[in-house]
Amino acid sequence: MKGTSSFKIFGSEYCESSVTMNVRCGKSYLLVLLPVLAFISLIVNGTVLRHISGNHLNLRVVDLSHPDLDDAPFTQAELVQPEVPYIDSDHFDQLAAKIRNVTAQKSKALLSQLKRNSKVGTRKKLKKGKKRRRKRRKRRAVKTLSSPARVPAVAIQPTSSALATSANFSACLLIKDDNAILNEWIAYHYHVLRMRRLIVAVDPLSSESPKSILDKWSSLTDLEISQWSDESYMPDYFLENGRPRDEFMQDQSDFDQEMTQQQILEISNHRYRQRVFFAKCMRDLRDRGSSWVIHIDTDEYVVPSKLLREVAPSGLTIPSIEEPGSVLTFVQQVVSRRLGNYPCISLLRLLFGSIESSEEERTEQVPPEFDAKNFETLRWRYHANPQNMKLHGSPKTIIDVSAIPEEFLPKEVVYSIHRPVEQFCQRNKDLKYDNFLSQSIAANHYLGSWERYSARADNRRSKETYENKAHLKHAADDGVRPWLTGFVEFVGLDLASELLGDTYLAATPR
Repeated sequence: MKGTSSFKIFGSEYCESSVTMNVRCGKSYLLVLLPVLAFISLIVNGTVLRHISGNHLNLRVVDLSHPDLDDAPFTQAELVQPEVPYIDSDHFDQLAAKIRNVTAQKSKALLSQLKRNSKVGTRKKLKKGKKRRRKRRKRRAVKTLSSPARVPAVAIQPTSSALATSANFSACLLIKDDNAILNEWIAYHYHVLRMRRLIVAVDPLSSESPKSILDKWSSLTDLEISQWSDESYMPDYFLENGRPRDEFMQDQSDFDQEMTQQQILEISNHRYRQRVFFAKCMRDLRDRGSSWVIHIDTDEYVVPSKLLREVAPSGLTIPSIEEPGSVLTFVQQVVSRRLGNYPCISLLRLLFGSIESSEEERTEQVPPEFDAKNFETLRWRYHANPQNMKLHGSPKTIIDVSAIPEEFLPKEVVYSIHRPVEQFCQRNKDLKYDNFLSQSIAANHYLGSWERYSARADNRRSKETYENKAHLKHAADDGVRPWLTGFVEFVGLDLASELLGDTYLAATPR
């Protein structure tokens, strides 16, 4: 090449040019090698690593000098984890401030681009699909601009209340026509999670009231229950107009099947109500001194994940579900070992179909005074393939609300019912069932019988949808069966029978 001279770096030929310094004569791995060397030099000393991904700035503190890493047997069944230093509150605030600036700048740029696109769109005839996509982008931009910046992925010191031996759980429960399975849900989590505080909101479209059931539990146990109506937590705009603001409305493009405008309105109202309720419920429980909070449905039950129970890693004790507070104790153990995404732990769901078992299988480990066929957790034993994440649906969460800084605790709505606090909860795409250490807690999700499934008036619940899920039979899981025996031993047979009600009692004890 005229006007150039060549030289070699690590055996690769480069060129110099009198006109430009960008001319390269040959390929080289130097551009790859130098960043790798720099990266290694950083992590050796336990440095804070930074990277920008999408609209978020993520930081993670890595410490490779921890003694647990020396000669550690890195096998699948060993709990060998590098120690992640806790970050102090002052440093946390500094990092959060930097991230807010980055997010605000990106959000403003995104909105500016949308405005330019909108002006162009007025001069052109857009197809229907493009209009829908533009509307969704605008909603995402508004959400991005109005939401706080993402917090760095650093280790946060668990609160003393979260790890205390006297700790208990609180729950936020939004229900609709769930009386038939409510007693079992309360009894199970009262026993295994030590649930002692419960806020219940009833969907106004529900045809039945849970008041008598909740009053019974309040009077006979130490479970503190609050019952909310829409007027207790929904914003004035919704109460006056019977619908959320436009940015929270769904449209036909959000559904796979044709929906009427009335159906879209009902679904929009329900999803908005969920997000508002959980935000208000978390704040209320935090203000009342609660620590651990769950937001699941009445057909979901919190358990140690099946894969973790099967692998049984050394160094981690998985208590029997029969023991009082067994799942709470396990959650504390996971957090103290820094194996979960504290303070927001994702619960992968495992779908159980409606394939019946034999009478002998169904009644195993069940007290003779009770009819196992009337319990969701005892009647349905077969679940779908755990690897089919799409079938099981998005995860739910356990959150230590006492550890969430005030500025990041949702005010009007949660980011999503599956990822309520965006800055602390994991993204769905980062969750994998076979990562049994970070996803060590799960939620068994029971489809139930067709009669129970169809009892709730829901446009999304069709016979076709039910049949697609009902006959899945990947494997059986009896891990939750001992809970009823433990509950009866804990509260006594008479009180257990009164709390659960006649529906669950056997006509003739075995």
